[in-house]
Amino acid sequence: MSSTSPLPAQPGTSPEPTEPLKLPASNWGTKTSQVVYENPWLSVREDIAIRPDGTECLYGVVTAKGTGALIVAFDTRDRICLVTVDRYPLAEVLVEVPGGGVDPGEDPVTAATRELKEECHLEPSTVELIGTMNVLGGLVCHRNAIVVARGCRPAAGEAETPEGDLLGHTFVDVRDVIKMMALGAITDAESVTALTRAMLHTGHLAAAMPTVSL
Repeated sequence: MSSTSPLPAQPGTSPEPTEPLKLPASNWGTKTSQVVYENPWLSVREDIAIRPDGTECLYGVVTAKGTGALIVAFDTRDRICLVTVDRYPLAEVLVEVPGGGVDPGEDPVTAATRELKEECHLEPSTVELIGTMNVLGGLVCHRNAIVVARGCRPAAGEAETPEGDLLGHTFVDVRDVIKMMALGAITDAESVTALTRAMLHTGHLAAAMPTVSL
């Protein structure tokens, strides 16, 4: 962490890590399964599923093709990069973290770093894969990797033209990011999860919370 960080990680503020919770295997079954729609990005299937209690039900499942990668990017002042995106399904502009799809044969860290450069024209000093998340597990089969980038600076060369739904990016102080999540300014669930996991991992959340006033 940069020595100029306004929110240095404080040793001893987080408990010692414990063993991950051991969960039982799923007891759902499938009687029949049929793909009813498919495009290059996703498929939709209708299953006759068998519940854990043995009863049957109709279950619709969306499967996203490929995986995704989200990147929580800190600049040299330990501010977090946020993007504004005009989301067609919701007809709303959302505040999110940068990210996108992982190309075939590409690892999540490379994909996240590529997305950061494409969307924000930034290059990090260090990057680290800290975990994964499931997205809408009751409906969708899709998993995102969570990557933390540190020491982000403007990349060399000319910036790429962003996709049409990407409106811009800015750097926000950690305390303000926490307020934005708490007060509903950041409503994208994937971004909230990635930000929380990242700030827990880096120690920023524990360091900032005593100073945050909502």
